[in-house]
Amino acid sequence: VVCSLWKVDDDSTELLMRRFYQGLSAGAGKCEALAAAQVWLRELPLEEAEGILGRKVQTSQRGRVKPAAKPAGQQQGGGGQAQLPFRAPFHWAVFVLVGV
Repeated sequence: VVCSLWKVDDDSTELLMRRFYQGLSAGAGKCEALAAAQVWLRELPLEEAEGILGRKVQTSQRGRVKPAAKPAGQQQGGGGQAQLPFRAPFHWAVFVLVGV
């Protein structure tokens, strides 16, 4: 059984569970599938998440990662690292396996 340790956003739960079951379907063990899904969610760019869900991602402020400050002299916005809305452990560390 996969359980959550606290209330978490619907979008991050849906994305992680989709990936977890894909891993199980591909033959991974439960622990491996969950660990792989957690790593995948942590590194999932915003644009890709919205494409998978077919809608805008809604994340709580509690779990949102603040963007890193740019060094002096660099422009804000534009190019750079993609937004990773689920990078905070709030979104992916909540899930544990029980009774494995």
